[in-house]
Amino acid sequence: MTKESSKPASAKKSESKPVRSGKKVALFAILPVIALAGGGYASWMYYQSAANAAHHDGPDPIAVSTVPTELAAETSFTHAYALSQIIANQCGRMDIRALKEASDAEARGDGVLVNMSWTKAARRVFLLDERQCRLFLREIRAANTKAVEQLKEKKKTS
Repeated sequence: MTKESSKPASAKKSESKPVRSGKKVALFAILPVIALAGGGYASWMYYQSAANAAHHDGPDPIAVSTVPTELAAETSFTHAYALSQIIANQCGRMDIRALKEASDAEARGDGVLVNMSWTKAARRVFLLDERQCRLFLREIRAANTKAVEQLKEKKKTS
């Protein structure tokens, strides 16, 4: 004696539990694992870098990132002042009082910079022609204008 239900076969399938998609199950299982792994890696990197910073005996990163004196010598006020003094006889003289004051301030701060600035300026003027005179005078005017602005700001704050 077997029991047979009076319902059709299609109705029997609907009574069973709903079937979940394998992709959905995998997604819900993998996402938390990925999130936990990412969080663990991030915290490990954070604490590892803090531990390295505490035991770091290397040079100060700010001191390392400063411009070397060799490069700063070619962009200093002293370099422009040295150019103006070296080319004065060939290209003409200019009113550069502010540039002189800025150059003197640099000289009080860093004597090596001043020495290198004069040396590099002398090397640049080795062959001097009319075109180079115009370029040098334009460079000197720009440096003098910058020095004037710097002196104005310094007087405002004083």
